[in-house]
Amino acid sequence: VDMDSLVHQEVVDGLAAAKQYESQRLRLSPEALQLLMNDAFPYLSSDDEESPELSNTQKMLSSQKSSADASTQSISKKIAILQEQLTEYHSVIEKLESMTAQFQLLQQQNESLVHSLRQRDEKLNSLEQ
Repeated sequence: VDMDSLVHQEVVDGLAAAKQYESQRLRLSPEALQLLMNDAFPYLSSDDEESPELSNTQKMLSSQKSSADASTQSISKKIAILQEQLTEYHSVIEKLESMTAQFQLLQQQNESLVHSLRQRDEKLNSLEQ
């Protein structure tokens, strides 16, 4: 077993795992993407326009309520997005642990093969002498 072939196989396995991960990973929904866009580029809707007959106190209270509502919505959206990202993060961690265990197993097999090859070579050398 050649070291280059082992490395090549590991690279191929890694690429296969990456391709599988890419096909299975959670993607943001169009709604979540739109929420991110709205957070990044806020605008005033026609509902936010204040009528001229409101007093300054009413305007201020309305503005504070709008601001609090917008903050609450923004925080809720960000929490949902963070939960989605955390789920994806844990999935990646599990796959990494699995690949690490597989790598350790392959490393042990490699060491075992190297040891058996050395023993065989020693036997051959002793038989030749």
